[in-house]
Amino acid sequence: MKGYINFGTCLNLGFMLLIMSVLSLAVATAFTVVRVKTYRLEETSKLYLKGTSNVNAFTCECQERYQENTIEAEINGGHVRFRRAELLMRPAVFNCHNRKIEADLQKALKADQYPTLKVALTETWMDPKCLEGGCTDWFDVSAKVQITLAGNTRNEHIAAKAKSLGNNRFQISGSKALQMTAFGVTPPEAMFGMIKVNDWINFHFDLSVAVRNNS
Repeated sequence: MKGYINFGTCLNLGFMLLIMSVLSLAVATAFTVVRVKTYRLEETSKLYLKGTSNVNAFTCECQERYQENTIEAEINGGHVRFRRAELLMRPAVFNCHNRKIEADLQKALKADQYPTLKVALTETWMDPKCLEGGCTDWFDVSAKVQITLAGNTRNEHIAAKAKSLGNNRFQISGSKALQMTAFGVTPPEAMFGMIKVNDWINFHFDLSVAVRNNS
């Protein structure tokens, strides 16, 4: 079945919260600095999920669109702590190119009881030189997030690559393997159990982000 399940397409996104890891591009110092940033995800950004079942592979795409959002970043060298860096997602807008599959997804995620998923970015780590804007090529970013799915919250770490595009614009790319049963989600089945989605899926993101400084 083509395009099966998409529980994490926007996670991260979303996993999309990794955009905040480069939002605090300011001079890193030996003491803590608090910055307020506004970010916007550009339309060229891509969020999608890849996984497998016992019969084929599948890809699902995130169709969510977001307005500008403001967060607080507490910077100490290459380490950044975040406040108010939360992203809410609706399972109802996941697009797996098959209405039956999308219905199965919403049922698996208990969308009637939990209509939104939440990803909260808490911390990031990167080379302080890159945080200062001194890296012209791709650089590594490590992020700690809290993911709430079907009422269950887990801490996860995400590895990504980031690059400055100039004019306060950045590109962030990476992927994360997620286990559905770790969140209490039973992988969907189809055709009376003849088709079963594997427990592990991979979320991919390639984001273009515009940033505006508030302070």
